[in-house]
Amino acid sequence: MYYNTTLILILFLLYIYFVKSIHLNSIVFEYYDLGLYTQLTKDFNDYSIKNNLNITLELTVFSQTNSTVLTNGDRVTIQTLLANKSKRYDIYLYILTHIPEYGEHLMDLKEYVSPDIIKLYSTEIFNETCYYNDKIPVNFSFSVLYSNTKLLNKYNCTIPEIWEEFLNTLQIVLEEERKLNNTNLSGYTGLFGDDEGGSNTIYEMLYSYRKSVELPYPDLKSPEATNALDKDNDSIYGLIYFIILTTLSLLVVLSSFVIN
Repeated sequence: MYYNTTLILILFLLYIYFVKSIHLNSIVFEYYDLGLYTQLTKDFNDYSIKNNLNITLELTVFSQTNSTVLTNGDRVTIQTLLANKSKRYDIYLYILTHIPEYGEHLMDLKEYVSPDIIKLYSTEIFNETCYYNDKIPVNFSFSVLYSNTKLLNKYNCTIPEIWEEFLNTLQIVLEEERKLNNTNLSGYTGLFGDDEGGSNTIYEMLYSYRKSVELPYPDLKSPEATNALDKDNDSIYGLIYFIILTTLSLLVVLSSFVIN
């Protein structure tokens, strides 16, 4: 009798777990697993338990540490899954650079998100860069500039706020350090990779050269863009900009997701 009761209880719990509960499977390709999506998954599951939603989100992460698919295989994998209308994953997370390839599969989630929440992130720059066919991403990212305050203080320099100050400070520090035979010092590491990260850096640089903060992104043929490239082409690291700009498309890197 005890075993029959136990068996019935197990079957009942399995029924609740697999039939009455909702399981969502998500997948993300990241060059570096920074734990962002793992934390988002944990936060959602905690929220689901607290509010008795009976929904469990599972996350599969592919990164450099556990997969070799990230060269080009990540986009191929997603394209294959979506093209075949695979039901294996419910949520796909990826960088916005590839959104033109997956955009037709995107589901508009605005009707499921409170307008008050959207307003928290609704800024001019967000509205210009974060929407695709009037659909919103799950999150957005931005870059920051770190300064070596020890070197800045050493040469009585302040943290630069505009590119002209940045270039002048860069030149001062590098020239003085080279006098001390410190030839291994890099003046600026701007993430100029041969991927979307490099184009993102360039796009941010061009955006910072607009005439005022109220203006949108300058056109690539605008005087502002020409001025930016002319200045940087004469700078210590300008040649890097010039070479990369001729080979990369300029796209903003954000994370987005799609639901089958």
